[in-house]
Amino acid sequence: MQAGKRMAFTYLSWETACTGLVTVIDQAIVSGTSFCLSVIIARRGSKEQLGVYVLGMSIVLFVTGLHNSLITMPYIFYSPRPDGRIDAQYAGSTLIHACGLSIIGVIVLVGVAGIASHRVGISGLENVVWALAGVITFILLREYARKVCFAWRQPGTAIAMDLLAAVIQIGGLLFLCRLGFLSATATFWVIGAAYCFATLWWLVSKRQHFDVKLSRVVSDLSLNWSFGKWIVAGNVIYTARSSLYPWFLASLHGTAATATFAACMGVTLFANPFFIALSNVLGPKAAHSFANGGIVALCRVVHKTTLLVSVSMAFFAVGILIVGDKLVILIYGNQYAGSGPIISVLVLSLIAGAVALGFDAGLYAMNRANAIFHAYVLGLCVTVFVGFWMAKYYGPLGAACGLLAASIVTSTSKYLSLSRLINGVTKETAHRLPRIENVGPESVQ
Repeated sequence: MQAGKRMAFTYLSWETACTGLVTVIDQAIVSGTSFCLSVIIARRGSKEQLGVYVLGMSIVLFVTGLHNSLITMPYIFYSPRPDGRIDAQYAGSTLIHACGLSIIGVIVLVGVAGIASHRVGISGLENVVWALAGVITFILLREYARKVCFAWRQPGTAIAMDLLAAVIQIGGLLFLCRLGFLSATATFWVIGAAYCFATLWWLVSKRQHFDVKLSRVVSDLSLNWSFGKWIVAGNVIYTARSSLYPWFLASLHGTAATATFAACMGVTLFANPFFIALSNVLGPKAAHSFANGGIVALCRVVHKTTLLVSVSMAFFAVGILIVGDKLVILIYGNQYAGSGPIISVLVLSLIAGAVALGFDAGLYAMNRANAIFHAYVLGLCVTVFVGFWMAKYYGPLGAACGLLAASIVTSTSKYLSLSRLINGVTKETAHRLPRIENVGPESVQ
């Protein structure tokens, strides 16, 4: 019996490690492609074009964050079946949901582009918004396809799709550079074309897994909403908080200031694939530990994760602080020289946000997504009432300081919420703790 448990533990650990590795590879492809596009625009275009591109990407991140919270995250949670088969009807419902959300996105973007065309807002942004209205459907469907591939345990398909999109994007942008047609607007059209080809290939190859039943579309949407409403709210607030600073800078100091901020941010985000992959693996791990080992097992996962992230970020931060200014010049060009102080503050902000990965997993495992939402609301308040004025008077450096303050407040709120929950559960179930301690490491880890 004990040997069987050890074998099960070994299998689960190996499976988790492989999933995490593949997720890192796929996320590295996606993040690396986005990074390459920004570098090409910075090197072959102007600061203003890079600034407008960053503003357009902030719109994309906001819409995809809403899409993931409402559609793909509930699907990942509800789709697994005991026999391992794919529920084609549920998959068909979520595909319809994704298409419906993309149509709403098109309508909203067309309206925004129409308003911007009357010289309302930031100069040069209207063409980018028109382009986004044309390609947002393919952007959302490609995001849907990626997440569904991982839900189906088909990471190789996700990697193949993202490699195809990466080759088309980078190759298309270099071709535009050769022709002299490079711009932020043209970049989004290239992105749309790449995602169109990649998503159509995926839909055709996986068409047997989708069975659309209109009778289930509404009921499945209700099911997804019951699971994801707090996650939707939290992600919307979080994305808004993170995306406001480029808009603050563009409105107050012009798109060149936004480009400087984005270049510094790009240097500090080399660790992003690791943390995104860790969060994808950590959520199920925390939920499994809490379900099988209780609060003690969950605390171990949170503590180990926090320690791992803290040590990793310490080494990363030291390296970036030493070579950050030289690195931004090497990657983006001499026009971004003198950005060392901005990079230093942004690294501290990244650390403040990264250490909360374990807190997020613990709160989700205990079904307290509302606590995460409240933390993001506090961070948004700091952004609006402190970050705006910092950006106004100190430019990109002030925006970085505002982001740091918001990250500290958000992470602190998550920690306090999780601590209160753990202390409450511990006091309420103190007489059960000896039994939990005897579960054994194989069921906790």
